[in-house]
Amino acid sequence: MGSIVAEIADKIASAGGGERSELEVRGGVGADGGGILTLSTSELTVVDGDKLGRIDFQAPLETGTDAILVGASIYAEADDTFAADNNSTELVFAVGASEAAAEKMRLTHDGELGIGVATPASLLHVAGTVQVGVDDTGHDVKFFGATSGAYMLWDESTDDLILGGAARLGIGTTAPAKLVHIVGAADNALLEGLQLDNTDHASTETGQAIAINMRLSKAGTMRDAGRITVGKDDDWDDAGASDSHLTFKTNLSDTLTEHMRITSAGNVGIGESSNIDSRLSVAPTTAISNLETTIIQVGGIKADDAVDTKSGIGFGYSSTSRPISPATIGYETKTTSGGTYGDLYFATRSVTTNTAPTERMRITSAGSITVPGTSTPNFHTTLASNQSISNTSWTKALFATEAWDHGGNFASNKFTVPAGGAGKYHFHIFGIMTDFADGLYMMTRFWKNGSTLDKSSKSQSAKAGTDLFIHNTMTITLAATDYIEAYVYQNSGGAKDFRADYSFFSGHRMIGL
Repeated sequence: MGSIVAEIADKIASAGGGERSELEVRGGVGADGGGILTLSTSELTVVDGDKLGRIDFQAPLETGTDAILVGASIYAEADDTFAADNNSTELVFAVGASEAAAEKMRLTHDGELGIGVATPASLLHVAGTVQVGVDDTGHDVKFFGATSGAYMLWDESTDDLILGGAARLGIGTTAPAKLVHIVGAADNALLEGLQLDNTDHASTETGQAIAINMRLSKAGTMRDAGRITVGKDDDWDDAGASDSHLTFKTNLSDTLTEHMRITSAGNVGIGESSNIDSRLSVAPTTAISNLETTIIQVGGIKADDAVDTKSGIGFGYSSTSRPISPATIGYETKTTSGGTYGDLYFATRSVTTNTAPTERMRITSAGSITVPGTSTPNFHTTLASNQSISNTSWTKALFATEAWDHGGNFASNKFTVPAGGAGKYHFHIFGIMTDFADGLYMMTRFWKNGSTLDKSSKSQSAKAGTDLFIHNTMTITLAATDYIEAYVYQNSGGAKDFRADYSFFSGHRMIGL
């Protein structure tokens, strides 16, 4: 050993005048062979922080008491108190600039490498900026995940950052549920998860400026399937004008076609791209020529096929909170057997409390108009046969053949107002008598509750042998149990037939009056 030390000393001593000092260590051969240089401490009790060995790199001795000798060091440092079963050690790399060499990198006993940090938290922990390559000359950086095919790649050839396979991007979350999953930092805070800026869109330009594209594959080729765009409506150089719009497009015949637009005023146009002056404007894509084309549909498919279910359009306004709509136009399903049909209803509210509106009118699936809570009787009757009308005598017309009698309120040649049916009614009499002499006439009149009403209708002959046609109408307010009859009069000089083939008596309750 002494000869080796002397040789090393001689080598070092001879290193003058610019010569390099050299140290060569040779060992044996085989798997465990090779030169070994051992640095060790003479400390018998090694504790955490003790240096086991150190290599210093320094320049020749400088003058002055403040001279910096060591420019760099590599040393092994105990990470715990040594024992028979513990020699935990870390390797430290130190360099200096204008001070003594200080630690810059550490390799822990767990194999974790820290750069700029003394306690690395992972296999590689860098406290500072990491650069791969130089400007305009980079390198691929690829990180593989635990799942086969999952990776993150910086592709330097295309300047693309790629998530491949099952890899997901979580922002604000450690457990992303989708390809991109963004979670806000605090409750009740606006989540501004994505921001798109178009700095090349000049302030004087209008039209589409930013787009979000969605594509699908067709025969192995990606095709545009949908797009959301935002654009300017005016010159943004004007401090008072900064109007913008949103458009929504879908693929129609392999072409992105706009189908909906939200204007700067908040108006929505469906099938409209201009002159959207109402809150919602809906236009068909083609001209409508029949009732088979639905422009707006309220209500969908019910899994339970339930009847008497309603869907509707509400109307209302509130300055505080959204109330129950005080007025509604709706649809009520009446059957789902082999298809559907139902009624159209109209409801309003007459109180200031926030309660559901009350149905006021209904158009049934059969086309009848009804008012809930009241009856809507109507009838149409004819003569069973010609009726003989005496000369100069008011005679009740015997209308007994019912074409229809909704509510069953016509009987014994008269109409009777049912209970709950009070209101305004309209009645009509029409008839014919033949072969009147010149100047003679026939008349009709309505009777109420067995007494004649003042107004009558008259048809007078202008020449001999004239057939007289006559009709009479009346609108009158009636109460429950009131009844109306039709009477006929003629002065031909003898009995005349009131013709069954032309004559009728009809009436109906008027809705909304």
